[in-house]
Amino acid sequence: MFREAAQRLGAAYHPDEEDWRRFKTYCAAKFPGVALVDKTIKIYEVAQICGLEHYYSSFYRLYCQFTHAALEAVVGSLDSVTDKQDNIVVALCVFSAIEAFVEIGATCENFESIKRDLLPRLTALRELSRSGPS
Repeated sequence: MFREAAQRLGAAYHPDEEDWRRFKTYCAAKFPGVALVDKTIKIYEVAQICGLEHYYSSFYRLYCQFTHAALEAVVGSLDSVTDKQDNIVVALCVFSAIEAFVEIGATCENFESIKRDLLPRLTALRELSRSGPS
């Protein structure tokens, strides 16, 4: 994500190899006798190792649809299997991510007006959600 963002901004992005070396040294010391392997691991594989496949297959798969703005989520096709409170949570998460990027120097056109208008909209969503699940 950071590499692609840096490329779009014309900035250099080079993960600190020294940090990675220190991390590997730390892991080797923490887990002596375990062979460290540099390889890509999928999030589902991590869930399997941790015994969290159920969580991955339910909550993660559902909410990543909103996070990645999948068409099903955007057009409301998932509304029947989500709670109205989810809209508030997703909106706050997206806003928090945008605000964090703005804080570190990214630009977001009309950010201040989005920020000013967000609270009343979330309040309206909260009132709507009090009528119970979708």
